[in-house]
This record gives sequence, structure tokens and C-alpha cells, in this order.
Amino acid sequence: MAARTRLSAELLAALLEVDGRSRATLDDMERADAIADALLARRRLRASQQGASQQGAEFARAV
Repeated sequence: MAARTRLSAELLAALLEVDGRSRATLDDMERADAIADALLARRRLRASQQGASQQGAEFARAV
């Protein structure tokens, strides 16, 4: 949860910087949260796929 909160805050800051604004709207905050959730889900998926690939390679070496 802490990682999501940090990522969301970083994304929100980046959105404001890109738009040249100093204040966030509720829509900005919700969008940053949604993007953070999507990024973390993609990271988890990649990590699980990578873990499965490594396990398959270890199994193939053992056989």
C-alpha cells in the first residue's frame, strides 16, 4: 500500500508539472491513483511471469 501511495503522489506531481499547474483537482488525484494501480498490476504480472520463466528453466536443467 505504501508503494502505491508513493507512486500515486509521484504521478500526481508529474501530471501537475507537465500541465504547468500548482493545484490538483479531484479528477487529477483519481487519475494518478488509477495509473498507479495499473502500473503496479503490470509490475506484479511481469514479476510473476519472470518467476515462472526462471522456475521453468530450473526445472529443465534438473531434468
